[in-house]
Amino acid sequence: MNNFFRSSSVYSAFHIMNVRYFTLSAQQRSSTLTRSSFEEEAVDNEKIKDEKALKQKKNAKSLRQSSKSRNVRSDDKSLKRKNNDKKNGVKRKNWRHNRKYTKAAFEKKEDVIPHYSSSVNNVSTLPPYEDTDFKTKFGHVQYAAQRDKASFGILQAARSEILLPEEEGFLEADEGEQTYHVTQHDIIESVDLASSSKYFELNLPKFGPYRLDFTRNGRNVLLGGHVGHVAAFDWLNKALKFEINVMEAVRDVQWLHNETMLAVAQKRWTYVYDNKGTELHCLKRLSDVMRLEFLPYHYLLVGSSKTSFLHWLDVSVGKLVQSTLTRRGPIDVMCQNPSNAIIHCGHGNGTVSLWSPTVKKPLVSMLCYGNPVRSVAVEQTGNFMATVGADRIVKVWDLRNYGELHRLKVPYSTSHMVFSQRGLLACSMGTFIRVYKDICKLSSAEPYMIHNCKEVVTDLRFCPFEDVLGVGHRTGYCNLLIPGSGEANIDAFESNPFQSLQQRREMEVHSLLDKIQPELITLDPQAVTNLDRDYEAEKLQNKVKFLFSKMPKSNQVEKKTAKNKQAIRNQQQREVLRKKRDIRLELQNMGILKQKSKKVQTMADTVVNREDVEEVEDQQVQWYYCLCGELALISEKPLDRLPLRPRDRARVLDNEKGTYKTFSKPNETVYLSRSEGVEVQCRLECKQCSAIMFYYSPDRPDILFLVDKAVVSSDQLSTAKASGPDVVGRSAVGYDGDVDGSGPSSTTKKVMITKMVKSGGKFGSVTVSTIDEEEEELEAKEIAASYSNNAIVVEKQMRRKGMLNRRGAEQFVEAERLKKEHRRGTLLDSDN
Repeated sequence: MNNFFRSSSVYSAFHIMNVRYFTLSAQQRSSTLTRSSFEEEAVDNEKIKDEKALKQKKNAKSLRQSSKSRNVRSDDKSLKRKNNDKKNGVKRKNWRHNRKYTKAAFEKKEDVIPHYSSSVNNVSTLPPYEDTDFKTKFGHVQYAAQRDKASFGILQAARSEILLPEEEGFLEADEGEQTYHVTQHDIIESVDLASSSKYFELNLPKFGPYRLDFTRNGRNVLLGGHVGHVAAFDWLNKALKFEINVMEAVRDVQWLHNETMLAVAQKRWTYVYDNKGTELHCLKRLSDVMRLEFLPYHYLLVGSSKTSFLHWLDVSVGKLVQSTLTRRGPIDVMCQNPSNAIIHCGHGNGTVSLWSPTVKKPLVSMLCYGNPVRSVAVEQTGNFMATVGADRIVKVWDLRNYGELHRLKVPYSTSHMVFSQRGLLACSMGTFIRVYKDICKLSSAEPYMIHNCKEVVTDLRFCPFEDVLGVGHRTGYCNLLIPGSGEANIDAFESNPFQSLQQRREMEVHSLLDKIQPELITLDPQAVTNLDRDYEAEKLQNKVKFLFSKMPKSNQVEKKTAKNKQAIRNQQQREVLRKKRDIRLELQNMGILKQKSKKVQTMADTVVNREDVEEVEDQQVQWYYCLCGELALISEKPLDRLPLRPRDRARVLDNEKGTYKTFSKPNETVYLSRSEGVEVQCRLECKQCSAIMFYYSPDRPDILFLVDKAVVSSDQLSTAKASGPDVVGRSAVGYDGDVDGSGPSSTTKKVMITKMVKSGGKFGSVTVSTIDEEEEELEAKEIAASYSNNAIVVEKQMRRKGMLNRRGAEQFVEAERLKKEHRRGTLLDSDN
């Protein structure tokens, strides 16, 4: 024990102190001893005083408690005030709540609580509420609080980096040597016993070749043999979870959200099993699947089939989100982008396509080779993608600009590739496995490690948070040690390999609550956080387009309900009509559409036929945009039919003679000198580019004037964007009043005005005329046109049924014509 103490650093420190003390002079030693004795005496006196004060405090407390319990008088003023307050119902605040911190105390609080320091972005660093786009102050304060929490989390994460004890490392070769000369046996002999136990091999020659998958925490591995062998086990302690034989071919295996559920792509359908090998579900919608992927943050199981389909299945609710036909042949090359959940597929025509469940077409299609793509892999950050073709060329692509960084010629044909958490790329070339380091940064032709499995490799997967590469081959499975491949520090809130049963359940509930909807899967995940300013205008435009669209035809009916297909069609049409009615009421309440005044109906008790339906012209709602592309005006009439002001050729928008909806913001008031006097114009500008579009007089604010050449139609805007900015100015409304410069625009379409009704057990045709104008002349014209159309319909019906010959029909038409021309009598007709 003495020897240990003498050899310790504590003993050396005490020895130095003694040497320094004994080298002092005698006077210094005496003064030091005197000072120390005085200090000891002063400390003893303070201790005695503290003990006396504590004793007096205890006695006073006991006195107050006894006097309170016995209901006797006491000299304690605080107790008297407390009893009087209880009687009178007075509540006094504690002085500690009203205490104001001094500057020193506040500085001390800043040191203790770092998220109140000035280095963190808090509420004070945000712009004021008046300079933001928030609708309410509560939203502004809530956003400020969220930003404060995020900044505090970033600061704490930066400070917690010193607590990460583990460091990543790679193989370092001596001078004149290469790292790929180091074999697995050399690594096993050099590492400790725990690390060497991670290397093992499973010899399963009867059920191969094998596919494999690791859980997100890297604790369990799942094997699937092509003959039908499916097994799962904890590879760290070699504990077998289950082992079954599905008695048919297995194409791929995939863990789901945790180790309790897994999916197996079998010969015909896809099955879901639990961790005991019990079949839970049979997914018949996912048929002939060749590859499986699971999106953990969206709970989506993605399958690619040999029939060129991509399926997205939500495993939390069991709903098929989307099935997309790619039309590019069987898909046996597929992987996911871990950063944005986009699916990357390689095809036989040399292209790599990127898919999302919300879009029927590929988001991006890249021509990578002139021959089939053999494998695709995406790096963990989502910035780089590696591909290999049949020509043995490995290409690395930058997904931020979809450009090729560099290429590498490999000696053998490559069938599988996979990235590790640290950016290492493993490639299987027949029986050999080559691992490349820093391939996304350097175009190095030398590999990092090489291993010969002596069997044809069929699958590769890196184990998360471990320097282990799982290899599935023709006769079994093996674990390889790849130093520096895994992340050394584990985020226990994200994936915890050592989680307990209770922690696993809580993590499952949290992940379900934080599930991201499939609609948010985009190429740029940061675009979801941006504010879409044109969302309301686009939503309104889509509603108007749907309102004036044709009735859809539902011809696709499932086989189970084929006998009721007419009823299903009618039900779908009723739903569409109900939606249109709701949209019409909403637009009428917003003032975009004018409310209907009255309906004129006539009916003939005969069966209607397609030959009896007449076509009339119906005017559409007109959309006009600013030259910058912002929505500016919605009008029920084209601009060439609006009144023109000769002075400055501005169009007049009068709400009494039509319905208009403008989108602008106030600008400035201008005073113009005219020959008649001073004209006052209150101008309105575009919300985006601040260009002047409208103006009005303060005396008549209900009448707006549209500035000449300020707006264009939607068709002209799309054409102008494709042609260039010069075309936008030329496509505006010209001085001749034409919208497109070639003549009056005809934006009418033909609609059917005959409706089928049932009255008294008979079907009949009803002609409906909806009058939206308030003028009496237009109303009379609409009524006359409605009666005329109805007469023509009745005539055709009678002629078709033989109830009216040709001569009678001519007389009938002539009589109708005379009624229109001479509405006051027929005496002059008899004289003629």
